[in-house]
Amino acid sequence: MEFVNFDYEKNREIGYKKLVEYFTERNPDYASFENESMEKKKLSYLFQENGITLGRMFGYIESDIFKIEGIFLEPEARGKGIGKDIIQQLEEYALQEGCRIVLLETPTSSAPQFYEKLGYSVFGEIPNYPLEGESCYYMMKWLRQ
Repeated sequence: MEFVNFDYEKNREIGYKKLVEYFTERNPDYASFENESMEKKKLSYLFQENGITLGRMFGYIESDIFKIEGIFLEPEARGKGIGKDIIQQLEEYALQEGCRIVLLETPTSSAPQFYEKLGYSVFGEIPNYPLEGESCYYMMKWLRQ
């Protein structure tokens, strides 16, 4: 067997259709995913006040999932409720875009408790990653069911 490099977008499109067919054979309700968009809407925001950047976020929307790939607050913006405001604004935006779920990942040192206070729950953990003694937490929040 050999690995053959193949166009990402084309492979993803074909693979997604094949997965939908496979799952639909087992449960006809999966057929509703057949017409789902495979496009990722890429997002990149700066959070500014009086022209000063206090934070930034990058991520994407795919289907009805809002994925926060990275979010960062400048040290002088921390502990003032700005992070909470940003997350709430992002959730409102996600709802307007038709999203049902927000996903993110955060290491131990990056305050998973902050996200838990905002209603996020851990659904996965990789221990000793990205560093020995830390964990990477996969978190999610239902915006609507």
